[in-house]
Amino acid sequence: DRDVTGVQTCALPICKVVQHGDRLRVQTELLRTADGSQIWGEHYKRSISDVFEIEEEIAKEITEALELRLTSDENKQLGKRYTKNKEAYELYLQGKYLWNRRGSASLTRAVALFEQAIEKDPAYALAWAGIAECYTTYGFYEVLSPGESMPKAREVAQRALSLDASLAEPHACLGWIKSLYEWDWPGGEREFRQAIELNPHVASAHYWFAFALAAQQRWQEGIAASRRALDIDPASPRIYTILGPCLAGAGRIEEALEACRKGLELDPLFPNSHFAMGLAYEAN
Repeated sequence: DRDVTGVQTCALPICKVVQHGDRLRVQTELLRTADGSQIWGEHYKRSISDVFEIEEEIAKEITEALELRLTSDENKQLGKRYTKNKEAYELYLQGKYLWNRRGSASLTRAVALFEQAIEKDPAYALAWAGIAECYTTYGFYEVLSPGESMPKAREVAQRALSLDASLAEPHACLGWIKSLYEWDWPGGEREFRQAIELNPHVASAHYWFAFALAAQQRWQEGIAASRRALDIDPASPRIYTILGPCLAGAGRIEEALEACRKGLELDPLFPNSHFAMGLAYEAN
C-alpha cells in the first residue's frame, strides 16, 4: 500500500498462513484489483521461530515486485519490529483479526488477546493501540456505553503513544473520540491528520476520518477519505458503508447505491451495509 507510483491503488496483497506444530507454511500473492490477475506470488516454509524474518522477507520482495523506491525513513519503518517476543506478536495478530471482524464477542475476545500480548511484552505499543481501537468501537456493538468505553479508549491510546510516539493508530482513535464523542471537530481533525502524516497506509485512519467529515456534511472530502481507505483495504465491506452515504449526501445517488452493493457483495450478512443502502435509498 505504498503511495509512490500509484501502484497501491491497483494492487491487493493476500497472505495465507497455515501452522503445523512448530512449522509455518505461508502463501503470499499480490493481485491486480481490476481483474484479479497475479502480479507476484511466493510460498515460504519456515519454523515458527522465524516469523519476524519471514515478515521482513515478504515485505522486501513485495517492495521489489512493485519497483518501489523507499526513503531511508521508510526502509527503517519497513524493518521495524514492534516487539521481540514472538508469542506476543502472534497474540497481537489474532487480536487484530478479531478486531477486524467486529461484533461484541469478537471485540471482547480481541481485547483479551491484546492484554495477553501485553503480559508477554508490557512495552508492546501496538497491542496497547489494539485495545484502544476496540474500546473506540465498543459503543457501536453495545459492549459498553460510550460514556464507559471512550474515556478508557483515550487513556489506552495515550498509553500507546507514551511507548511509541510514531504510531498512527492511537491518533486515529483520539481523532474519533474528539470528533464523535466530544464533538471537538477541529481537535479531531488534527488527530486524524497527524495519524495520516505518521502513516498514510492505516486504512482505519482514513475510514474514521471519513465518518467525521460526513457528520459535518463535508461530502466531497468524505468521499476522498473513503476512497483512500479503499485503496489501502479494497476487501473491506465497512469502508463502503461510509463511501455510500457520502456519495448520497453529495447527490450522487446511483454511485452511492453501487458502492453499497459492492459492500454487500463482500459480506451479505454485514448489517451496516444494509443500513448504508437504506440511507442511500432515502436520499433518492
